Amino acid sequence: MDEAKCLEISIYGYQPSSFCDYPHKSASVFFTAGCNMNCSYCHNVNIMNSGRVLTYEEVYSCIRHAVTNKLSDAIVVSGGEPTLQGDKLKHFLRFIKEACNKSVKLDTNGTNYGLLKEILEEKLVDFVAMDVKGRFDDYEKFCYNSNPDHLYKTVDLILKSGVKHEFRCTVGHEFDKKDFHFINSYFPDIKLQQYRSAS
Repeated sequence: MDEAKCLEISIYGYQPSSFCDYPHKSASVFFTAGCNMNCSYCHNVNIMNSGRVLTYEEVYSCIRHAVTNKLSDAIVVSGGEPTLQGDKLKHFLRFIKEACNKSVKLDTNGTNYGLLKEILEEKLVDFVAMDVKGRFDDYEKFCYNSNPDHLYKTVDLILKSGVKHEFRCTVGHEFDKKDFHFINSYFPDIKLQQYRSAS
């Protein structure tokens, strides 16, 4: 594996240890830059808007720490939206998988069906968490205007992948009765999270 390729990914943050990002595991968490949606409740927006992206040297240092960190038994790649990194994300995940025996989890909003399919087929992750914002045909309120069929395809892909997974939803002020009905009908076992404003 070409070590240099794994450093090309745009990372804006690293959390050495977390107990809430991987179910039943402690994890080191990487936060990738950029997102193709605009959610009012995003808890990472301040870091993403800072314009600060880690240097190659900093990314390498964080990778080494995550791989050797004895206080965590998993690694999570979150965002932003990690799949916007394209092949750089695949190189990053592949390097981590080859460098250690830790479980690897990917957080995604499900909008990049094609890349997620490749990641799952190449067995680059052990767990996928997909954020469901509300009913798929009303994602315009999150500034996502593509065909909602992609989201349904991604859900089906995850369900049939054999990889451990979780669908989760943050209940923000944009939520309405139609969203609740959609979630209850399509994702009866979804993990609901109540948005709590810092103000």
